[in-house]
Amino acid sequence: MAEITIGHAGPAPAEKPAAPNEVIDASGRRLVLRELSLLEEVDLYSAVGSQDVDNKGVMSVALLVSRVVSIDGSPVKVPTTGGELRALIKRVGREGVTAIQKAMAPPGKAKDGAEPADDEEVALAKN
Repeated sequence: MAEITIGHAGPAPAEKPAAPNEVIDASGRRLVLRELSLLEEVDLYSAVGSQDVDNKGVMSVALLVSRVVSIDGSPVKVPTTGGELRALIKRVGREGVTAIQKAMAPPGKAKDGAEPADDEEVALAKN
């Protein structure tokens, strides 16, 4: 008799972003990004509040998630209150923030954030 295997054949191949300002997070969601205007940044600082505006961790996450214009085609507005910011952070989640961070990595940085090895380091490693 023929052997039949039932189950998942493995992970689906990763989709490619359709546009340069689009990222796909680990959950497979498509996030479209943009730059904030100066006014939107000021509104964001107000939403964060004076108690957290100097907190680099909070501001970093707030600035990243506020770049999202849509998630899977559903529009996202720049938060202007603390409640809207918290809701957006929850909606984007860790997977979305990680995808945005990777997409925004400087050209000289590897996607994992590590510094690229220079030719001399590569040559030494080969010996």
